[in-house]
Amino acid sequence: STQSTWVVMEGFLDIHLPQWQRNLLTRSIAIIPSLLIALLTGTEGSNFLIFLTQVLLSFQLPFALIPLLKFTASSRVVGLHANSRRTHVAAWMATILVISANLFLIFSSLLNAPWFAIVLALLASVVYAASIVYLIRRPVHSSNMFGLQSFGSDHPTFVAQTEGTELEVASQ
Repeated sequence: STQSTWVVMEGFLDIHLPQWQRNLLTRSIAIIPSLLIALLTGTEGSNFLIFLTQVLLSFQLPFALIPLLKFTASSRVVGLHANSRRTHVAAWMATILVISANLFLIFSSLLNAPWFAIVLALLASVVYAASIVYLIRRPVHSSNMFGLQSFGSDHPTFVAQTEGTELEVASQ
């Protein structure tokens, strides 16, 4: 999560910090809320926090997997390194299994819930499913955010830029 926070800060929010400040900020964002809950609520609060984070991560997983699957299957984006048909099908099957398990867990946990919780869960499931369908149907757009300079060529080039230096690596 620290790496993804760094990408969001630099790539999307255009916030450039020295590495030590970026590390301090991103690690503080991750650690301070957990530490406060552990200190204020003890073991029960910590256990609930662990449970809650696992639930949230399981629901966020398709939003990371689907774009990843689409990018890695696109020869326009990754060139010769695109997933094989077999790998692509296996990865989609695993993703469908994860999404199905998430939906099953929602509905099985609501068996004895009050009616308003069931209605809210149904509405949330519709939004969740619509968001996933949107991701699946959305076309792949290549971006130069990470320094990719040639898409789909026989020898894609990756240019890494750090602290004013530039390193070019061409695939063989």
